[in-house]
Amino acid sequence: KLDPDQIVSVEELAPQSEDGTVVLTTVYKLFAQYFDLFGKPTREFLKKLFPYAQDIQEKVAIAEMTLDRKTEDFQDRQARAATFADYLTEFKSLKIPAGKYVELIPTIKQRVYSICSSSDYRPGKCQLLVVREDWQA
Repeated sequence: KLDPDQIVSVEELAPQSEDGTVVLTTVYKLFAQYFDLFGKPTREFLKKLFPYAQDIQEKVAIAEMTLDRKTEDFQDRQARAATFADYLTEFKSLKIPAGKYVELIPTIKQRVYSICSSSDYRPGKCQLLVVREDWQA
């Protein structure tokens, strides 16, 4: 079990322009503000995940999803929009050190636009709202 107040240092989260800088943050903030927990995992994620399963049946189940013969099962999970969080909560025996999550889960990507449109309200059309933000911190 992870301690949400544990301080972790994560070099991968530092701004690229500041080489050699390390970000210090809590485990809680790492999961709440940095990791894309609700993103779509790849089979590569599962290959990195299975060694952390303590239960042999779970380890085998995760590892099998990376095999070509289980492609259909993995694609079914993808179609049902399985997330990183889904896999982390499904396999209860996972014991992942706090510092290793950065190797498993990508960070949230900056979104510079949003499209919000209703096909029910305007069939066959996509509406775009552009907001120019011009502010300083």
